[in-house]
Amino acid sequence: MFFENSIIKIAHQVSNVHSISSNTKEQLNSMTRIFLKKITYVISKFETKKLNNLEIIKNILFIFLSGDLLSNSIKEGNKSLEYFKNSDTRIVTRQQKSRLLISPSLVEKEIGIKMSPEVSIFITSIIEYVIAEIINASIIIMKHKRISINDINEGIKNDIELSNFLVKIKVRFFTEHKLVLAKSSFRRIIKMSIPKKITQKAVTLIQHFIENYILKILVKANVITQHTGRIKLLPSDILILKSLITETYDIYSITQSNSINLLEI
Repeated sequence: MFFENSIIKIAHQVSNVHSISSNTKEQLNSMTRIFLKKITYVISKFETKKLNNLEIIKNILFIFLSGDLLSNSIKEGNKSLEYFKNSDTRIVTRQQKSRLLISPSLVEKEIGIKMSPEVSIFITSIIEYVIAEIINASIIIMKHKRISINDINEGIKNDIELSNFLVKIKVRFFTEHKLVLAKSSFRRIIKMSIPKKITQKAVTLIQHFIENYILKILVKANVITQHTGRIKLLPSDILILKSLITETYDIYSITQSNSINLLEI
């Protein structure tokens, strides 16, 4: 889960008339975690047990951000620190004191390095600002009320600074997977496998998992095909792949509901 609930709040703050798709929320969450891992890697080079120096973080930002995205993110960070310093003493949490939608403790947990409250608040504010900018860029070009990955991709393409940022942290937003198998036929298979009642939303989720897994198998098997110099995918390529990967279930037994752990797909 991590930052997904906070991303919904940020999207609502940017625009209270637009919602955000679950796939978009998940990918923004992944982007946030990757960005924090990149920051953590740079921080680790300073070989410090506790990070108290705010200037170190500001210098790190120059590696990933540029132009207005950089200057505005630093302004937002400083603004959150001002809220924190001038907050009512009766307010307990850092998140409330600094008026943030993401909890600084979550950021600290993800980074895994002890830091001062000021540093954690500053980094959290930067994260919020970048997410808000990506969402805002997508809203400008979208024609409907639900923010999709396609809107995010188009919005980023139109913003040079956001494009450069994602290139530097090596993040790419993948378009949503459209279901290929007939929903009615897939539902019948599920009903045959699961005797209990199941909602349509649950069936759709399972179909997404299954189709994505099949797609991954075919993509990996196609690499084997290309390596042999052929252009046709053969059953032997699938068998070779099966012998190379270690799974907790048999990929040929997907009709047995008990043999699938959807969390591992």
